[in-house]
Amino acid sequence: MPRRVRRDANTSYNVINVAGNAIKREALYMGDTPLTPGSVVVPYRDDPGVSQAVRGDTGAIVAATNNSLGFGVLDLASTDGMNLVSEVNEGDQANVLYFRKGDLANVRVAESANIVEGDELGLDPANPGWVTAGGAPIGIAREANVVVNADKPTFILMEVL
Repeated sequence: MPRRVRRDANTSYNVINVAGNAIKREALYMGDTPLTPGSVVVPYRDDPGVSQAVRGDTGAIVAATNNSLGFGVLDLASTDGMNLVSEVNEGDQANVLYFRKGDLANVRVAESANIVEGDELGLDPANPGWVTAGGAPIGIAREANVVVNADKPTFILMEVL
């Protein structure tokens, strides 16, 4: 049975990590496309064919385009000074949350996604770091995505698989 989390349970200090014991680490962003909080990231590798563990990794990261051994989600840099539309650019230090199975997190949704509660979420190949319905699943939607303001990022509550 899916766990329910009150929509008003978040505070301004905890908008990405909703429920669970996420591990927060700092990492160097090596991608060429700016990312915003809630984007899914994976470790940067010189050799993509070499698998490496993710959890607790403090090395460099890039936007996720396909499933990996694990992933993290960009967090806010601090409780003041960075908001949900702030960008992380190549060479910036970024805070990354690494989740465990069953944790709940708010993640960025591809603009064209049409997601209903219970959908399996995978990474959107057209929008690195964002999720959409379908593909190899990394989580399950615990709400439907509703675009309230097209000028602001869209998030969805995801239970990590």
